[in-house]
Amino acid sequence: MDKRHFTVVIGSKEHGLYISSKPSSAAKKAVSKLCDSNKSKKVEFSLREITQGSKKKTYGPYVGEMKKLKKPIELKGRVIRHEIKLHLKKGKSSTINTVKKMRGGEENEPTIPLNGNIKSFGRFINTYFPRNNEGIKIDILQRIRSLSKKLSYVPQYIFYIFRTSPKPTKIISAGIISGNAVISNYSGLRLQEKNYLFLRCLLSRETGNRGGTSAIHHILTKLPETYSGICLSTTRSPMDYYMKLGFTVYKGADNILILDKTRENIEKLNGIIQKRGEITTEFHSTYPNNIIT
Repeated sequence: MDKRHFTVVIGSKEHGLYISSKPSSAAKKAVSKLCDSNKSKKVEFSLREITQGSKKKTYGPYVGEMKKLKKPIELKGRVIRHEIKLHLKKGKSSTINTVKKMRGGEENEPTIPLNGNIKSFGRFINTYFPRNNEGIKIDILQRIRSLSKKLSYVPQYIFYIFRTSPKPTKIISAGIISGNAVISNYSGLRLQEKNYLFLRCLLSRETGNRGGTSAIHHILTKLPETYSGICLSTTRSPMDYYMKLGFTVYKGADNILILDKTRENIEKLNGIIQKRGEITTEFHSTYPNNIIT
């Protein structure tokens, strides 16, 4: 995806250059920069796109801050002590149960900030996600309830994939990242001595709408260099589907699939998606600093 250029707008002044594929990612970078000298303050700003040839559209206003984590997260080579909290200014965005009516009769869902309102997100999944794989749906809902009641002893994070184009815009898949997101073993098994991003479960919203495929493609292409690929836990029923996407069964654990981040695998996923038309997606997660952009 082509990189876009944005500048921060505060009052009548513009400053800074933030390069990203979408406004939300640029906004998070802006929060990190604006709060660098004082991580306890809140910042309010808008973004204006300044990419050459663009319509110079303004996004926001956003409200952002750096929240200190109760327990720092240690990753390879760094320690994360704060997470970025970002949302549209009140009155500019809709809640999780709201559907906006746009011109032309299309229904466009807003992106849903995962700002701790976990129960509402669970209700959203329960209402709008299908029963075509009830086992996975039940698994996600149970884990969301556990997170909302703070009963989970293993770090788990909700994520969803939001389709920004074509319209109608909507959430097309959701799932859970489990562990500390750096998985080198599972059930006592070493995964080829490599680090994988562990997707404990993934649920597509509509059959044939590429929700699962788009999620895998987006996550795989945006993985930080510390990860070798994706590790996915699944039930037997969608196994054939994932195998067609390039996953292989991990030896010794028939419900664990792995997909390495290789050019071949990325091109294969991209080809599957392109056959049904171009699609643009965003990744949203409760994982600190939303490691995938």
